[in-house]
Amino acid sequence: MNTSYERITGIKREQVLGIAMEKLVVQGIVNHSATLNVIKTGKMSTVDVTFQTNVRSIVTATPLIDENICLVKSKIKKRKEGMVL
Repeated sequence: MNTSYERITGIKREQVLGIAMEKLVVQGIVNHSATLNVIKTGKMSTVDVTFQTNVRSIVTATPLIDENICLVKSKIKKRKEGMVL
């Protein structure tokens, strides 16, 4: 999580670092997770996410996979009125 993510979402890194994404969804910090979609499918995922701060954003997560590890790279963009996925 970087400062851009904090600025866009209104969520501070201290609130989410070290907490599993599944738990963040259950707690209502986020309503969907592109990262969890990537872990399940192994494919890129773009979702419309609403944060507990009532900010809506478009999040795209991309798998970076080799034979030993799977990393997920995410990009976030603040959702504008009328924006369509």
